[in-house]
Amino acid sequence: MGCADGIMLCLAEIADLAFWKSQQQAKGCLSMPELVRRGLVIEKDLRREGYTLFRQQHENGMWGSVPPRATTVPSVNLDLPSGLRLGQSRSPPSSPPLPNAVLDGDELRRLVSDIFREAAILYLHTELSDLRPQVPEIKRAVKDTIEALKKLPCSEYDRSLVFPLALAGCATDEPEMREYVRSRIKQLSSAVGNCATAGELIEHVWSRRDKAPGLVLGWREAMQEINMTILLV
Repeated sequence: MGCADGIMLCLAEIADLAFWKSQQQAKGCLSMPELVRRGLVIEKDLRREGYTLFRQQHENGMWGSVPPRATTVPSVNLDLPSGLRLGQSRSPPSSPPLPNAVLDGDELRRLVSDIFREAAILYLHTELSDLRPQVPEIKRAVKDTIEALKKLPCSEYDRSLVFPLALAGCATDEPEMREYVRSRIKQLSSAVGNCATAGELIEHVWSRRDKAPGLVLGWREAMQEINMTILLV
């Protein structure tokens, strides 16, 4: 797998937290202190994963005893615990292959893990504070996710980065960051139908917020508004 298992487990826990939150809201009994408490436990695990990656890289030479992996990054299925599936991606049209980034398996795994760790922290804070781009923790998490993405050159590996790109895009109102996400997705959209659909979702969220400043619109709600189904992998 292209991403560290501990980070993928945290992503699953965040999805479970989101489901719990929606259930409590439906019952009218959501406890914000309990929501934050659960979220901080997950964030602590994510920060620990980041420290582990850093330590392994510097003490053991990149990934130490972890055996080299293939340099292709497989898709990661992020099914929500509520049973809501984000649908199926469109079949990608025929197009020239994207360039390969010149990376060995260990370096690629580290970079992808960093991207997903930062995106997971962003995902967590959008559940704790809703998708409000001006919340300091969300602004910081978007910045960190974009910085992690910039370390991995645009290539065929972006096929597995639709989730971080879509989440960072939906969570920012900063023109520079919007343009970065838009540009990176456009480079992939002709080859990966799923990425093109993610681009449509992001543009819809931006348009809605630009027309109604202060609007709180989550990516799941945005998909429902435009009757879109997308597998964010």
